[in-house]
Amino acid sequence: MTSKYESTRRGCAALAGAALLVSALQPVAASAEGDETPASPEPTQTTTESASPTAESTENEGNDEGTEEDAEAGDPEDDPEADAQNDDDAVDDSLSSEQLNEEEDEAGTEDEAGTEEEAEQAETQNEIDVPEDALFFEDFSEIADGELPEGWNAVEGEWHVEDGRLLGTSEDTNQQSRIVFGEHHEHYRMETILRFDQANNDARWTALGLDMTPDGSVPWWHAAMRVNSSAHNGIEFAERTAADGWNVTNTASAPRDAGTGEDVHIAVEVSGNRAHWYFDGERVLETNSLRRSPEGILGLVVNGSTVSFDHVLVTEIAPFPTFELNEPGDPAAVVGHRGDSAVAPENTMPAIVSSVEGGAEFFEIDIDFTADGEIVAIHDDTVDRTTDGTGAIRELTYAEVSELDAGSWFDPAYSYAGVPTLDEVLEYMADSGAHLLLEYKSEWDAEMVAASAQLIEEHGVEDQIITQSFDLTTMANLQQELPEVPRMVLGGINDDAISTAHDLEAVGYNPPVSHVLENPEWVQEANEAGLATFVWTVNEADDWATLTNLGVEGIITDHPGQLMGWNDRYTAGDPEDGVVPAIVAHRGNSGVAPENTMPAVASAAYTGVEYFEIDIFMTRDNVPVALHDTTLSRTTDGFGFISSHTYEEIQDLDAGSWFAGGYGYGGTHIPTLDEVLEHMGDTGAHMLLEYKGDWNAEEAAITGDLIEEHGMSDQVVVQSFSMTTMRSLQQELPDIDRMLLGGSTTLHRDRALEVEAIGWNPSASTVLGNPRLLEAAHEADLYMFVYTVNSAGQWAELTDLGVDGIITDYPDRLKGWRARYDQVVEQPDPTFPLNPVEDDDDEDDNGTEPDPTETPDPTGTPDPTETPDPTGSPEPTEEPTGTTDPTETPEPTGTPEPTEDPTTDPTESPDPSETQEPTADPDETEQPTDSPSPTDPTDSPDPTSDPTETESPSPSPEEDEEGTDEDQLETVGTVTLTPGTVEAGGTVTVEADGFEPGEDVEIAINPVLATVEADEDGALSVEVTIPEDLEPGEYDLTVTGLTSENFGSAALTVLPAAAEAGQEDEGTEEEPATDDSTDEPEVSTGEVKGELAQTGAGTIAILAAGSILLLALGALLLLGMRRRSSAVQS
Repeated sequence: MTSKYESTRRGCAALAGAALLVSALQPVAASAEGDETPASPEPTQTTTESASPTAESTENEGNDEGTEEDAEAGDPEDDPEADAQNDDDAVDDSLSSEQLNEEEDEAGTEDEAGTEEEAEQAETQNEIDVPEDALFFEDFSEIADGELPEGWNAVEGEWHVEDGRLLGTSEDTNQQSRIVFGEHHEHYRMETILRFDQANNDARWTALGLDMTPDGSVPWWHAAMRVNSSAHNGIEFAERTAADGWNVTNTASAPRDAGTGEDVHIAVEVSGNRAHWYFDGERVLETNSLRRSPEGILGLVVNGSTVSFDHVLVTEIAPFPTFELNEPGDPAAVVGHRGDSAVAPENTMPAIVSSVEGGAEFFEIDIDFTADGEIVAIHDDTVDRTTDGTGAIRELTYAEVSELDAGSWFDPAYSYAGVPTLDEVLEYMADSGAHLLLEYKSEWDAEMVAASAQLIEEHGVEDQIITQSFDLTTMANLQQELPEVPRMVLGGINDDAISTAHDLEAVGYNPPVSHVLENPEWVQEANEAGLATFVWTVNEADDWATLTNLGVEGIITDHPGQLMGWNDRYTAGDPEDGVVPAIVAHRGNSGVAPENTMPAVASAAYTGVEYFEIDIFMTRDNVPVALHDTTLSRTTDGFGFISSHTYEEIQDLDAGSWFAGGYGYGGTHIPTLDEVLEHMGDTGAHMLLEYKGDWNAEEAAITGDLIEEHGMSDQVVVQSFSMTTMRSLQQELPDIDRMLLGGSTTLHRDRALEVEAIGWNPSASTVLGNPRLLEAAHEADLYMFVYTVNSAGQWAELTDLGVDGIITDYPDRLKGWRARYDQVVEQPDPTFPLNPVEDDDDEDDNGTEPDPTETPDPTGTPDPTETPDPTGSPEPTEEPTGTTDPTETPEPTGTPEPTEDPTTDPTESPDPSETQEPTADPDETEQPTDSPSPTDPTDSPDPTSDPTETESPSPSPEEDEEGTDEDQLETVGTVTLTPGTVEAGGTVTVEADGFEPGEDVEIAINPVLATVEADEDGALSVEVTIPEDLEPGEYDLTVTGLTSENFGSAALTVLPAAAEAGQEDEGTEEEPATDDSTDEPEVSTGEVKGELAQTGAGTIAILAAGSILLLALGALLLLGMRRRSSAVQS
């Protein structure tokens, strides 16, 4: 649909001067829209015109964007509009020049020749060599305008062929226009030449559908590219989930912007669950997180734009190799040792799922078999250390083993975890596409190896597994019974290592880290012999650097998430400067475990980061529980509002099966605040506690009593978006530090000061779009934690700006990135916050802030003096092998020794001499000590994550206007109510703006009144009904963006229903959480418009102030008249 504004631009494009005027006014229009998206690492380049000076190209100016997926882009010279510019146009131009003078005529002739040559080049480059055995090819040249090729099924949006190209159009950002075609292919390359003809804004995107349902419904997987494809998330791999939300697993930036009006050549190669993204022939992104379906076909997707496709070609490719030999400096594959064993109990499904969800290329487990031949995942030859049972595994039946608790030894949060069978693990692999390094413990005869081979073949995961063993008899049996699955030899470096591997036809030889550090030449020698090297068990960042420089192919670690973050330097680049901020685990370790559950809390504690964060609501019987949404349906198997249920009604709900396809966490329950606080006492962890919605003083006091009972006052910081709640916390929990969430102006800073908060925590996109807000916070002695950031590019940007804390779904990955940061940027002595405001004379002006440098290491010993260094460089712990652990993995609660690793057998002391034995067990000689990783989600929000707290997958915001005056700060989230006073059961019209186009917006008093979508301008206007049972009084009606976190509110006066006239009470004393304190009954404005704030004109400010004063006086008069009238009626 063409808007009036777009039509105007088209008309202006006919005249050069008018086109320049439109170009000049465009930033003002963009600013007026209030679009708030995360900033890209480099300044956004605005394309003011395409290669062809047409009205259409002028219309599309300024729409450069970030990318969603790895794509192979075409040559910058490939410009279809230039191709379309015919000789007559060039001749007309030269004739016009000839009428002026001969010199200009000559220049016009040269331009004509150049245009012809460029057009020929573009035509040649758009031609593609189609192999005879192509799986699929369509160039649309034989399709009539307005039609579609046979077998192409448009699911949503407008799709048709025009002038030999396929056009797909999405009207707004909330419409995922898509078309499906083709068949299912397991190993293929899909490529196209495409062009953005028009885009609503630079964040809009198009995607190649890699695994689409035949009818085009959710879920699907795609590889996306934004208009501004050079942004930090300009290229993406993402899933549209069954819940119709986003799970962005990988992001990167392209070498340049795709822009508008220019052809781009992109390609994606897919092999199983792995994929490579190509842009201009350059590989820009990889993933191993695709979830493939047997019936999945191909498709194209368009969002908020019109995209033109020249052709689509699909060819068959060979399966990706399990691994490739590295060159020195190439990042190694990340292998999660016994799963994600630093944050979850080893060799259990939670540890396996955590490793995979965190993004590790492989997870590693150990297998053995029971007395009755069931193959199970366990490391030791007895069940004593890692279960509540006793005895040798090969002497117990599976019936006996299946009843054992394999999680409580690590942490009570995992008490539900059992000893998994190989069959369970392989089923998960078949569903998720995960890759496994499978270690056979001790000696296996041919019969038992054949039994394992049968299971592998039944699940069809032969190409997802590498086998390994120390035992050479077992290796020979694997060679015989499972020849098609690659294998590796485990052992120390010795003279026979290479010949042994060759005799067994192995693809690699895997030594302990100590041997490789002592024999660095080994890696090159192994590569020359055609062997890969996976090194175990490596938990120190300095060793990661050494091994990467040597070119090892794989690193086996207890901390796969941290190594993933450390490796992010190879896609996001090294950081530049800045002081490392504190890390806050969002809803626990929610990227790898179900949010706000005890496994997520425990996992976060064992990462050793400064804080974990959870959300709480109150049940109907006043039990505070950990839950983010107002309703139960998204994250449990229940339904309805949490406030409508008693705790007894919800305590048995399953809060884990929604996550990771139901694997690993099924049966996990909704925890109470009491449970969380008790766990904190055991681990010494610190918590950022968010109160959802409005809490009155009585409710806040209940939580305060619990915190005091557990002695956690020094380990808790509270926060909320609601000023009502903040005042209740200020009153009832005066000794506990507070932080105000949300907001995008200095008004919110002032509100934080009003409730004596120590910090103000807005969204990352807000701060990246207006860094002056951070300066304003620090000038007021306020700390600033930003949410929710899952990409290394934004971690670097925010660190350079100087934020005090980063809230992320992947705390382990951020911790690993921070360890890399420490290696390249010299850090000062850590303090809290890590970027403190200069305040030598008054150290505690803002309350008592817990110092993360004194946070007790979550090892079961809550001594605040033994805290990991928040800069990511804690004091190393002595290892039996001589290596040190850079990340200090916390000890499970059942093992009080702070220096012991959770995976260490407390009954055995490893002999350091074993590290030199060729057959030494990596699990026993290279003891783990420390750890996890869609993406964000980061940065993009997982459909299941709260859009109010998770970064939108949209790219960076446009540049703000220059200036540092506070009056020039961008203001968004304007809320207007009509009327501002309403009877209970009546209706009110809510108007708001400043949101992402198409963003879900929640309108609430308490409970939520409505959830609506913002229009293409980021605004909304909707009529909502006030609940009839709402008590009369003054309320803050809040309007919260569920992606951008734009937040606004306005004062609403609720009168008694008509039947109860005369019975209204005084109302509450709460002030509206907005900048508008007027009591004007008919219109309540939440925040000053950004345009007005940015003018800075004194006259306008005086007039506005006078108008507000008059409105306030009028409101008081109207309100008095209404109340007198009501009294008369009574």
